[in-house]
Amino acid sequence: MKTTAQLANNYRQFYFGPNWAASHFREQVMDITIEAAFIKMEGSHSIAELVYHIHYYTRSAAGVLKGGPLEGKDKFSFDVPILASQSEWEKFLDQIWKEAKEMIVLIENLPEERLWETFVEQKYGNYFRNLFGLVEHGYYHLGQIALIKKRIRQ
Repeated sequence: MKTTAQLANNYRQFYFGPNWAASHFREQVMDITIEAAFIKMEGSHSIAELVYHIHYYTRSAAGVLKGGPLEGKDKFSFDVPILASQSEWEKFLDQIWKEAKEMIVLIENLPEERLWETFVEQKYGNYFRNLFGLVEHGYYHLGQIALIKKRIRQ
């Protein structure tokens, strides 16, 4: 299997499963209500903030894979939009799933040799580091989402 195919598969498994961790992003948030999504537990971000944060970096990297500049800034990565209803929350999630599927295709179509090229600037490392890092970063926050969800429901 090509490295790009494996990266795309890892990405797919993180967002949509099944995976080794036995938990995936969509599964963890699909039954969260808008009210629960915006509950802030002491010392942590809300689920909505974490969902936005995880996908913020995917959206930023996708822009680069499409040939654009890197537009993401860390300071904006938790700035979840104001959502006023359950339907807005669901629309927000649907857009994330749509963009994740687009990202998977972008990774699958990335030429192998590109993986070892500089991702925007030398300080960011290469494409492989960033694409692999997106999955690692996602799982880190997925664990937080699962714990917050459990605390909210107790």
